[in-house]
Amino acid sequence: YVLDRLTSDVHFILNPDILLTGDVLEDMAAWLLARPGAAMATPQLRYPDGKLQHLPRRKPTPWLLLARQLAPKLGGCFKKADDHYTMQDEDLTVPRRIEFCTGSFSAVDTAAFKAVGGFDEGYFMYVEDADLTQKMRTRGKAYLVPQYTAIHAWHRAAHRSLKPFLWQLRSLLRYFSKWGFAW
Repeated sequence: YVLDRLTSDVHFILNPDILLTGDVLEDMAAWLLARPGAAMATPQLRYPDGKLQHLPRRKPTPWLLLARQLAPKLGGCFKKADDHYTMQDEDLTVPRRIEFCTGSFSAVDTAAFKAVGGFDEGYFMYVEDADLTQKMRTRGKAYLVPQYTAIHAWHRAAHRSLKPFLWQLRSLLRYFSKWGFAW
């Protein structure tokens, strides 16, 4: 198991579709270590065309996730709820505490990561980042640090195919069973 082998003060979690645009890792590690009580941070991510990805999020609820699925088709209250979930109703141009760091690119305090047992291996591909964020928040604060950026070639497979959607649904059931079904 990899946790036993980690010796750094900060550990990075990056998907293979992340493209670093500078010396983001060293700078983010220094930022995280300089913040007492910080356990986790995520940079601002952009699509390859430069468009902003709305990945800093609030803690998932069944209502917010339903709204996320329906917002593109129905708009209205679903769009408003999705904007709230993805924190588009907040100033995300400055570092701030968040409730959900994306697993596509996060920095974690290694000691806290080890203390919470790392990722829950009961998840498959989806929602493991929401679960990890909740576990890390028992050890400290999670942040968006938008002064650091990277490119993320995000494909959102669960929105295009039944099999990944079913994997995501199974993971959501695990997550809500663990953290509560509050609407």
